[in-house]
Formats: sequence, structure tokens, C-alpha cells
Amino acid sequence: MLMARVMKADLEGLVVAAETVAKGGIICYPTDTVYGLGCDPFNTNAIMKTIAAKGKREKAMPVLVRSIDDAERLAFFSESARRLTRTYCPGPLTIVLPARDDIPNVLSSNRTVGLRSPKQAVCQQLLGLCSGHLVGTSANLTSNPQQLQRKKL
Repeated sequence: MLMARVMKADLEGLVVAAETVAKGGIICYPTDTVYGLGCDPFNTNAIMKTIAAKGKREKAMPVLVRSIDDAERLAFFSESARRLTRTYCPGPLTIVLPARDDIPNVLSSNRTVGLRSPKQAVCQQLLGLCSGHLVGTSANLTSNPQQLQRKKL
């Protein structure tokens, strides 16, 4: 059974969301571009729940980070990647880098990870409460070509 709880995006609500992530749950939260569906990127079971909620997908899910220091816990940075990230983050840049060994394969099957630091204040505050990182896929369902064909009829 799916249980959902709507919270205000105030400190109390963000603490509840962070506690949900810490317990292996998934949350929906605002970013600067979309509502994100997310979980702890180091928790394989939570990632699988997120994939099940979103729908089977081919593309890897990015990870949102609060800062470059948090990003370096997830990926290996070259000096040029570090400069690029310092110049454009936080902001609308997703950078794909070699993933660190402790990133679950289900999140990084090709051993790379897409990282992004959103500018949105509520998201930044939530990231701070979630150890600096969250899976950051859009809350939209993954499209199913058969469903799309039926809608056109």
C-alpha cells in the first residue's frame, strides 16, 4: 500500500522529508526546474522504490547536490570539471562524471553519475538536511510508448 503525506515546505516539513529519506523512503520536492522524486543515492532499496514509482526507465537518474564538496563524495572530478562546476553551480548545469565505487550500480550502471546543484532555496535547504545529496529525477512518470499510442487514437 502506498502512503503519501503532503507537507509544507517549511523547516518542520523539510525535517520530516529528510527523516523519510534517512529511513529509506522516497519524497517529492521542488527544484528550480521541476518537482523531483528522490531518495538517498547510496540506498539501493530506496533507488529501486524510486524507479518503481517513476516507471521503468532506460536513462540514469541524476543526483542533486548542495555543493561541490558534496558532489566530490559521489564522483571523481578533473580540474576542468571542478572549474566548470564552480563557475555554473548552483544553477542549470548537469555534469556527468566517473562515479565513485560506493555509488550503487542501479544508479550508475555505466559507472558515471550526473550531478546538478539547483539554485532553488527550499531544495538547497532540503539537500542540507539530507547529507548534501538526493536522487533528482523528475516526478513525471516515465512514458510508455504503448500508452502514448493509445492516447493518440
